[in-house]
This record gives sequence, C-alpha cells and structure tokens, in this order.
Amino acid sequence: MATTEVELHSFTAGDVAIPWLRVRVAALDMPSVFSGPLDGVLGADTLSSFDIDLELARHRMAFYTKQTCPNAAPAWPLPYTAIITGRSPSNHLFFPVLLDGRRIDAFFDTGAQFTVLSTKAALALGVTEAALARDRATVTLGAAAERLNSHLHRFSKLEVGDEVVHNPEINVADVKLRDADLVLGIDFLSSRRVWLSYGSRQIFLSERLRSALAKPSTRSR
Repeated sequence: MATTEVELHSFTAGDVAIPWLRVRVAALDMPSVFSGPLDGVLGADTLSSFDIDLELARHRMAFYTKQTCPNAAPAWPLPYTAIITGRSPSNHLFFPVLLDGRRIDAFFDTGAQFTVLSTKAALALGVTEAALARDRATVTLGAAAERLNSHLHRFSKLEVGDEVVHNPEINVADVKLRDADLVLGIDFLSSRRVWLSYGSRQIFLSERLRSALAKPSTRSR
C-alpha cells in the first residue's frame, strides 16, 4: 500500500496527548468493524507509548502510564490471566497459543473483523488442502480493501492463556504474517477485556464477559 508521511503539530485521543507525531497517509478503505467506516488506524507505534485498556463491549479504550516492571497489573478488579509476550520489530505483542494442542504465535488486532490463521500454519497443523476445499468459502477484507479468499475451518480447541474456546471456527487465508501465525480479531476480543502492557511485555486477559459486565474501574491513572 503506497503511503506518504506527514508530521502533525498536535495529536490527541480524548484528553491524552499522543507523543508520536509522524503518521502515514494512505488510501484506506477499511471494512466497517464497528458502527461505520474509520478515518484512520492507531498502530502499535502509537499505542506502545502507553498501557492500553480495551473494553470493546462498552466501546471504551483507556490510556494509562506505561508500566515497565515485571509485577505490572491491570487497573481493574476482574479475574484475569497474565500472558508473557514477545515484542516484534513492528511493536506487535505476540504470544503463544495452543490450537488443537499445537503451539503457534498470535497477536491481537482490533482492526480485524475475524480471527485469521495463515494457510501455511494451517497446513503445518495437519489441515489438508482437501479439507480446506470442503470448508465454506469466505472473503476477508484488509485495510487497503484487498479481498483475501479464505475458508472457515472448524478446529477442536483454541487455548489463549487460561481461556479455552471449544470448536472454534477460524478463517484460514493465504496471509503472510511477519510476527505470528494467527490474528485474533474482534470476534474474540469483543467478549473479553484486554490490557496491553507494552513496557512489561505482558497481556492481561479477563475471563469471557457474559450477562453482567463489570463497571469500569475508578482507580487513578
């Protein structure tokens, strides 16, 4: 995707000043992940300056001062599991998950409507091309409006930290991911609260939120 780079005089999200002032400009045609089309994307280059609290069920994102110590923790009272991550050159927090008992690397992407597994990883897990051909064909849209042909394959079990998803249906597409094999999208994130701690290289994942959602924490930032 062709881009140009500009430097902003100021950049804020709500009342939070964003220190990263150089942004790329491109012809985005993003799918409507939420209520409508988006004007831009906050990437890991921006978000990594903070700890990020994502509560998509309440349409809420909070910026916190970046924690760097190993005993970092989220500022909410929900039960959670802590996941130790790596940090890629492109600032993605990638982490191991188990898919049908096999370890692969994954990262979260709130710009992805659906969870996507690369075809290369699926074949390495033992999914055959014949099995994929029998699966329901789907189309996955990217940020540049590219259309990726995919197949919706049912796996037995996905384990993310202490969270276990039985019989998940995952889009398998010929995507070339530099940092991981699996992108966990909105379909996974919308029912969970997630805290991204770039400084301590940890992710804190709440249990699946069901009928009653916890009230947002009032702890000072």
